[in-house]
Amino acid sequence: MFTITLEGEIYMDFSALTKESAIQYITECTDLFSKDAKLSVYEIGDGEEDGDGFVNFVFRIWDETGKSVILKQARSYAKQFGKKSGCSTFDPERNALEAKAMMIKQAITPEYLPEIYHFDEKNHLYICEDAGKLPILRFSLIKGEMYPKLDHMLAEYLAKGNFYTSDYYLDPEEKRKLQVCFMNSHLRHVFETILFLWDEHITPEHDPHILYEGSDALSWSDKVWNNKDLRIELLKLRDIHMKRADCLVHGDLHTSNILTDGNDLKIIDMEYAYFGPASSDMGYLIGSCLYEYLRWNFVDEFTPEKREELGLYKLNSIRQMLTDYMEIYKACWLKDARKTYKPYPELCDYLLKEWLKEVTGYAGCQPLSRVGRLVSLPDYDTITDPKRRELAQKQILVLSQYLVMHREEVESVDDLINMISCKSKEILAMLTFLDK
Repeated sequence: MFTITLEGEIYMDFSALTKESAIQYITECTDLFSKDAKLSVYEIGDGEEDGDGFVNFVFRIWDETGKSVILKQARSYAKQFGKKSGCSTFDPERNALEAKAMMIKQAITPEYLPEIYHFDEKNHLYICEDAGKLPILRFSLIKGEMYPKLDHMLAEYLAKGNFYTSDYYLDPEEKRKLQVCFMNSHLRHVFETILFLWDEHITPEHDPHILYEGSDALSWSDKVWNNKDLRIELLKLRDIHMKRADCLVHGDLHTSNILTDGNDLKIIDMEYAYFGPASSDMGYLIGSCLYEYLRWNFVDEFTPEKREELGLYKLNSIRQMLTDYMEIYKACWLKDARKTYKPYPELCDYLLKEWLKEVTGYAGCQPLSRVGRLVSLPDYDTITDPKRRELAQKQILVLSQYLVMHREEVESVDDLINMISCKSKEILAMLTFLDK
């Protein structure tokens, strides 16, 4: 932080906050705390269960009474890799889009989004409600937690958010204005490269062959990505991802961006938000949930009976989330669709049927882009036995490829659940045989 002079006045530059200057900013630029409050700060990302991936510059700030807020600032680079990492630069304007996306989604499902208290576009930051009392879903699932109510809440967040930002509800002119606002072209490009064109994203500084030297699972990943038929299907899914603007999507919805104790839910980290296909968020989330369905075959925690129960819970959780989404979306259509569409629920049925096929494909894309790659994957990193960990990685890579390649065969939620269940067992049996 430094001072600059502009037309005879002194301004504080808060473009690169530290722990100390974050407190100074809160004190000088907001009235969220009293001026004499004794504030403390913690930079999220310093702890083991603070999330995974490209954690950026996020600070928890609190006073002596326990009142707390979250301050999030965007920079032109990812914190995990540093300023001189060789990775793509990141547009700090994403912070403004994230804040705006959160406010729109909060207007639709206020119970599922942190409240925005302060927004500073110049310094690329916003301050919001601290939902840190709620644990990160990924780490709760790893510990064996089961949340029966969560599937419906996630389905409601996604179904209502998708419907009420779509052409089927919004005035066409209003929809186009929002679509222009949420182009988010740089982060869309980053995501569409990582998710569908992995090898074009690799840089010499961050080649997974260096990070995971000697990993047999990585060689399997390379084989998968070198499959021409798979690459064609990935390009088809990428084409949908690039061209469709169905609704305002989160863009990066996985289990580390979901905070919940099973009764309350908060969705965070919306910097990838843009107008895209309605199937993308659900597909990406289910891909993230597949780790938790499959990992129980490879860990020693709990009894065999409990591990089987946890695996079945996660599979049924996926089933319930998909079923509830489709029911809630159809109910929104019947209640609030524009007059152009409301008399034709058959169109809604057709869209949901196609949505489910796309969800299947995007569910496969998620693990393909993550397993053995640049950032940690706690779901599998916590499998302590190296051989079993590699077997788990191979299983999900092969299953993910199958979901991408066979997505058009899915006609119902039961079809998808049966595909996941049956193929994962077949794949594990095959891999176990080959490993002997």
